[in-house]
Amino acid sequence: MKNNQASLTPLKNKKILFIGGSSYSGSTMLDMMLSNSDSGFSVGEVHALFRPFRPHHFNPRCGCGDPNCSLWVHVRQQGEDRLYQTIFDRFEQLDYIVDSSKDPFWINKQSQRLRNQGIEVHHLLIWKTPVDFCASMLKRNRTGCIKAWVNYHTLYLSLITDFMPVSYVDLVTYPSATLSSINHCIGVNHSPDMENYWTKTHHTLFGNDSAKVHLHKDSSDLTIEDNQHSSVIDGQGKQTADNAHRSIYYKQEQNLVDSQTVNEIQGNPDIQAILAAVSGHNLEITQPDFHAPYPRHTLMILALISRIKFLAGKIFGRYVRLF
Repeated sequence: MKNNQASLTPLKNKKILFIGGSSYSGSTMLDMMLSNSDSGFSVGEVHALFRPFRPHHFNPRCGCGDPNCSLWVHVRQQGEDRLYQTIFDRFEQLDYIVDSSKDPFWINKQSQRLRNQGIEVHHLLIWKTPVDFCASMLKRNRTGCIKAWVNYHTLYLSLITDFMPVSYVDLVTYPSATLSSINHCIGVNHSPDMENYWTKTHHTLFGNDSAKVHLHKDSSDLTIEDNQHSSVIDGQGKQTADNAHRSIYYKQEQNLVDSQTVNEIQGNPDIQAILAAVSGHNLEITQPDFHAPYPRHTLMILALISRIKFLAGKIFGRYVRLF
């Protein structure tokens, strides 16, 4: 036990930043922006390295693009409990690591473990409005957007009580100012042009391919699953795509959401309670007065369902995408 505690001592001068957010919320982009400095490191959605549930999780491809990069093989061999320690040992110049795994159960577990060791932890929640989130879902031919938005944020707010809310719209509209405010609040040095995360070679693991496409020299260098970008990856309209694929902008697409869905969003009390908890704060760490958290027995059931899903993924996920 003494040896293990001694090996963890260097982490007491380090920080771990956890990013929460629903799917298509911009968490991968925020992750790489915040880690775009000599002292930062992006691990992406690293929880899937230890809890794989989709085919590409079992043979991870490092975000650096080098097929011979053995970083994540080494990290997995060292184990989940030494995840962040292994990264800091490998890259001694680092002051902080950004983890955008998003899974509230993972964030809660890792945060408790690290804080018990006296290590500084920060939580950031990047959020989209329900209408913007529904538009993102509809672009990908996915349904159930309202339920998905409410379920994720209710679970997050039930488990994570201290966090900094980051508006997706603010991030993409005023990236430099937003990042500067975040860094000031969490005590990280702000670097000029930090939002241009493609200027650094990241080892980011998993995460949203639509964000990671910016890491490549041109838009045809990466095959991504998102069929919304098929014209980029198959070479059609390549000149336009190459000129724009490293731009950060906010494209309003609320017109994709029908009036019935908008009315349902506006009349949903759970949505209004969540919005009150995550909006209206000027990028400060907050403990919102959230009136609709999941009760303890519901959290236990959801935790059990999560374990069952990842067990099924570990057994069958190598061969087929289950969820």
